[in-house]
Amino acid sequence: MNNDDKCSDDRFEYLLTKAVAKGISSEEEDELWDDYFGTTNAEKSFKYFRTAAERSYVKAYFWLGRAYLLGEGCERSNADALHYLNLSIENGEPGHLELGDCYRLGLGVDKNFDIAWEHYSKADKDHDEETTDGFRLNDLMLRDSQCGIDMEPSGIPAEWWEFVMAKVPDAVSLFAEMTLFYKEKSDRWLYWVKKAAEQGVAWCMKEMLDLTQDDAEKEKYITAILDSEYSEANDWVMEDVARTVIKGNFSEELKEKAALMLYDNDVISIGRKKDKELIDYVYSIAFLRRDDSDNGYDDQTFVCACCHERIPIDEIDDPEREFCDDCYHTGRCIETDAVDDEEDNDSEDER
Repeated sequence: MNNDDKCSDDRFEYLLTKAVAKGISSEEEDELWDDYFGTTNAEKSFKYFRTAAERSYVKAYFWLGRAYLLGEGCERSNADALHYLNLSIENGEPGHLELGDCYRLGLGVDKNFDIAWEHYSKADKDHDEETTDGFRLNDLMLRDSQCGIDMEPSGIPAEWWEFVMAKVPDAVSLFAEMTLFYKEKSDRWLYWVKKAAEQGVAWCMKEMLDLTQDDAEKEKYITAILDSEYSEANDWVMEDVARTVIKGNFSEELKEKAALMLYDNDVISIGRKKDKELIDYVYSIAFLRRDDSDNGYDDQTFVCACCHERIPIDEIDDPEREFCDDCYHTGRCIETDAVDDEEDNDSEDER
């Protein structure tokens, strides 16, 4: 040991003695942390923390326990980590997050999610702390569940999420994401699909529709899907279900509902716009719908097969024609058909 090191150690002893006796000034405490505990040399910092902990400096317990847990400046030791982290929280210092990790991951103790949850719940909620294995604590506990969390498997096992979902029952927006952890059609996959379907997730309702053999259940899911709020994320589900209804053995009321959903949201895909039977039915229902004040349909409204505009029938030259005067006279309807033909041909070439 050279003289500089000896002087440095002597200064550390002087500062530590004052800190343990609680007679240290704020400037001196800053020096203790900046020059000794906070050194960039992890092994030196560990040495100082260990000495301080042995002298009962309570603020060192947490950092020494964390060092043992992560192997920072020393060999990992889960037993020593648990010892010092417990000492830390017993003295009102941090450590709940790290102890939560120990019980969640089974580090030095048997896995116990209930005890892990207790420790996590006592961790500082005002700070979005990171666990020792690199996850946001708020995500791990679904504290931001209403904002939506990406639960895609990334190192956290399904068993933890199963436990958390039971703890946070209002995280209904995440039911569908639980299916990511299980093999398709497995018991737990089906369980979460059904839970998500009950909350109105379109693709999950479609899965339940395909699986059920009960006619009443089928109609329930079909109605719910057709009543779903339209979005680009679920348009394929709505179109598939509506097409199945129109082509299938269902009530006229349900078929009309499907046709109006397709028309109102314009969700008929390009490839299916050549299905003349389907298109004719959809537009005939849109045209013939009578006295429905809720959605504006009546028998005096003309529906253009090109631009889909609703126009008073007395403003149309030829009501028997498929197209409004604008589309017919400008040739837009012909251009639309040509584009559809070209896109269909492209699709066939790709196949």
